[in-house]
Amino acid sequence: MKAFNLTVQPVLVRDSAVRILRNAIITGEIKAGTRLIERELCEALGVSRGSVREVIRQLEAERLITVEPRKGPIVASLTAKQIMDIYEIRMMLEAHVAQRFTKVATDAQIETLRGIYEKLRKAQRAHHKDMLVHIGDFNNYMAEVVDNEAIRDTLQFLNARIASVRAMAIQAPGRIEASQGETEAVFKAIAARKPKEAMKAMEAYVRGARDAALKVVAPSGERADVSTGNWTAALSKNAAQ
Repeated sequence: MKAFNLTVQPVLVRDSAVRILRNAIITGEIKAGTRLIERELCEALGVSRGSVREVIRQLEAERLITVEPRKGPIVASLTAKQIMDIYEIRMMLEAHVAQRFTKVATDAQIETLRGIYEKLRKAQRAHHKDMLVHIGDFNNYMAEVVDNEAIRDTLQFLNARIASVRAMAIQAPGRIEASQGETEAVFKAIAARKPKEAMKAMEAYVRGARDAALKVVAPSGERADVSTGNWTAALSKNAAQ
């Protein structure tokens, strides 16, 4: 039993480090263009250099991080055109998922979605950074219930690529308040079993998110000038919780 614990523990530590770094990027604590220093990641996350390298590889596969020659790992940046292309596909797929979920979900599954939505609504009202995590949970749960593997995998890929931009866009004046109304419209349509309304409401939400994202990103893509102390302190705090 003791040997079994010794083999499992490193995996748990690595997975925890992946989650902490991923969420820090998604919520904007680490901004697009930030260079990630391996030694500082080790100290902030409390993991070995080997674990950090595995974390980097995982998040590079998710397109949250790019590894550039002579620079190393950097939080991914996107151009305005890339953002428009991603949101165009997101709008079609997420609207389809919302419509399909409304048709096929059981009453129990809608209640589960309600629980996720309540967490999202609470975070929106408090202007808490975790709102982006909760909207991800909201959309991911619907995709799981709809059970279309191709759509689910595509959306996960697209949302990972747009993560750092979404974190900046949500900070635009009035965007949080607008997103509250948009996500409320989505859930109300779902709860009322109105597939077409759910589809249109989701399209409106993604469209609003796209417009906000385009306002905060330069045509050539934005690279943030972020001191290492900002993000290492955030990671250390999250790792200690």
